[in-house]
Amino acid sequence: MAVIAELTMTDILSDPLILALARADGLTEAAYRTMMHKAAARLERPRAAVAAASQPRVTPRGLVRSEAALCCA
Repeated sequence: MAVIAELTMTDILSDPLILALARADGLTEAAYRTMMHKAAARLERPRAAVAAASQPRVTPRGLVRSEAALCCA
């Protein structure tokens, strides 16, 4: 069975078939690049929020906790 790796943004933005499909959908290469970068930024925001929530913090009583630990305490 072949292993299929995920495409990187560079792979997506330079793949001739993907760019041909974008053109067929009426997008210029510049518009497609902008759309893909905006989509990637939207996907990164939730990851950053999860990472920030899992960082330890000091409570007023001096206890170090993470938001992730609070959900299950």
